[in-house]
Amino acid sequence: MIWLLTIAIQAVCVIDVIRNGRNQLWIMALIFLPVASTIA
Repeated sequence: MIWLLTIAIQAVCVIDVIRNGRNQLWIMALIFLPVASTIA
């Protein structure tokens, strides 16, 4: 259940990165460091 919530939060953050035109390195950070990058 927690892993599903984590994946959902990651998806929302990736969409936010793409929509706002931020640095694409954030997508890599979201994939490999999900908890730390969503907090940042």
